[in-house]
Formats: sequence, structure tokens, C-alpha cells
Amino acid sequence: MGYTHYWTFSPDIDEDVWDAAIDECCKILNSVRDQLDLSVEHDNGYVFVSHQDHRGHETFEIAGDPLYRARARSNGFHDFCKTNRKPYDIVVTACLCRLAEAGLTVTSDGDASDWQPGAQLAAQVLGRAIQIPLTVRRASGAAA
Repeated sequence: MGYTHYWTFSPDIDEDVWDAAIDECCKILNSVRDQLDLSVEHDNGYVFVSHQDHRGHETFEIAGDPLYRARARSNGFHDFCKTNRKPYDIVVTACLCRLAEAGLTVTSDGDASDWQPGAQLAAQVLGRAIQIPLTVRRASGAAA
């Protein structure tokens, strides 16, 4: 077991909204890429993040293919990333905060206080308020 974040795709994700969210995730990732020694790939709504020096735990991967998302929804499939609270957790939570705005349903082994640094990073990079996903706030008893 380990500290893990989970997500599912909602059925009504708009492709343009999704693509904009992915683009903003890449801005977030690139803002700390060198500091955290991240390898970031971005292509057609797909993001893949790993550590070049093995300071990470599991790869953070968000599939951009609408057919994949549709199959995942119909099968009740949950994607996940076990960060084990390693340094790159901040970018994983930052991206998941942004992607939750686009229709991702997010849960976590962490609580709202664990997500605060990620939400702050996303807000700083994107220049606007970014909320911790409602499902994470509710699970930790934080104000909705």
C-alpha cells in the first residue's frame, strides 16, 4: 500500500475543455520540470510524467484518447498514481486539481491539506484560483 490518487472520467467531458486543461497541466509541469527532474511528454490530450533520476514512485499518466476515456467510463475503471508523497506529488495534485475542473472525478488517500501545495502551485502558474477537488475536500471533512 502507499499514498495514491485515483480518478475516473465523467461522461460529459468536452474535448475542447479537456484539451485546454491538458495544455495548462503541461504549463504546471514545465514550471517545475528542472527543479524536480521530470520527464514530461505531451501529445494530443495525453500527458506522461516520470522522474529521470528515480526520485519518483509511479509514472503519472493521463490518457487523452476519447475512446480510451469512454471505455474507462463504461467499465467503471479508475486510473491511479501512487506518489508515496515523493516530491513530484505536488505536480500530480496540481494537475489533478486542474483536470477536475474539466470533468475528472478525483479521490485520494490524502486529505485537503495534502493537496493544498498542489492547488497553490497550479494557481501560481495559471494566474487564477484553483480549487482542491470537491471529492477530496468532502472526504477530508473540509468545507465544500
